[in-house]
Amino acid sequence: MRNLNTHFKKRFAVLIVAMITLFGMSFTSFAEPATLTGGKTTGGAGTAITDGVAISKEIIFINDETTNVREPNIIYEYTVSKASPATDTTITQGTEVVNVKAGVLDANTNADHKATVTFSDSERSEATASGTADTKTFTLTFDPSVYTEAGIYRYKVTESLASSKTKDDVGIVAADTYTTTRYLDVYVEEATGGRQIYGYVLYDGAETDSLTRDSVKSNGWVNTSTGTTPANVDVYTTHNVVVKKTITGAMANKNHRFPFAIEISQTGVDGSTKIDVSTTGAFPTTGGPTELSNEYYITGDGTPTKATLNVLLSNDTEAVISGIPGTATVVVTETNDTTLKYKVSATKKVGTADAEEALSQTAVDAGGTAKVNLSSVNITAKTEIAYTNNMNAPSPTGIILHFWPFILISLLAIVLLVMSFRKKRA
Repeated sequence: MRNLNTHFKKRFAVLIVAMITLFGMSFTSFAEPATLTGGKTTGGAGTAITDGVAISKEIIFINDETTNVREPNIIYEYTVSKASPATDTTITQGTEVVNVKAGVLDANTNADHKATVTFSDSERSEATASGTADTKTFTLTFDPSVYTEAGIYRYKVTESLASSKTKDDVGIVAADTYTTTRYLDVYVEEATGGRQIYGYVLYDGAETDSLTRDSVKSNGWVNTSTGTTPANVDVYTTHNVVVKKTITGAMANKNHRFPFAIEISQTGVDGSTKIDVSTTGAFPTTGGPTELSNEYYITGDGTPTKATLNVLLSNDTEAVISGIPGTATVVVTETNDTTLKYKVSATKKVGTADAEEALSQTAVDAGGTAKVNLSSVNITAKTEIAYTNNMNAPSPTGIILHFWPFILISLLAIVLLVMSFRKKRA
């Protein structure tokens, strides 16, 4: 009986192992595409890379203050074509020297031989004074069975824009030495059952360049600077604008919320562009910002190149608009919606410079406006615009002082009259 039980248990165990193996084979494991490190990736000779190669696209985000800013709306497109290396173009590693072949375009399996990278204002990136990189990747895939023989095949990868907006439109500036072309070498070897890809090398140079182990490689369109100035990369510089409000004077209502229209103008700022707004004691008005996670953003006012924040500011309140492209300008307009006349003045402070007059004190009637127009100057640093509304109480002695000259004249007339009567009696 024990032998039968033992025999049954062994058969049952074999059955379980077989079922696990069968079901395990029914699931497919998908690996991540190989990521370039130091401009190259390799599975090593005899080890296939089956999921393509991930290439980086980087934008450096700069702002005077460490803050999260919305990304610019732009789509990059990367087109793969076959390069034409010279007949003497080689790859040298130690004593191994291999000639480079022109890429086989049909081996690239990307649709239309293209890939895209999208930056969108639906996402935010950290920006700092020294610059912080936001890196996205795109993947290029190749079918090793298309190659008719082993070898190193060179491709040209060219960057362009798939969006209707240019870099200038959205405030992106390409750093010095920026190039739109990279070259990708695909390493193909013979393997059991056919050919396989075992390595990729990407570099920034000419299609006829011969490479060695010490040649400079590239991870993509990334910052190549070792200093503080970005190189060979796109840079997105933004600044913050702060509008502050102070109300002074004994007869002024410090709790009154004065309407402000803060107008941002720039080609890349339109009805589809979000710009973040945070407020301290301020009240966004209907039709202005849209509430989003206890923050606000403005999305334009219907014109192609303008976005306007409508906000109510009372004493000691402010509105901060963050992440404005450096190519933008600003106009701030306050409306006096009271029935009283206020004296309004304003200063502006750009970066670390001292505050200077932006609007000399002006009496603004009920329904009137007071405007700080900076539309002729780009926002080149953090800008603070401080409004002051003043209404002093008139002195109670003002009425007496007002009539005092007439009283003096009247008294003088009485004195003269009395003196004239005295002379007649004499």
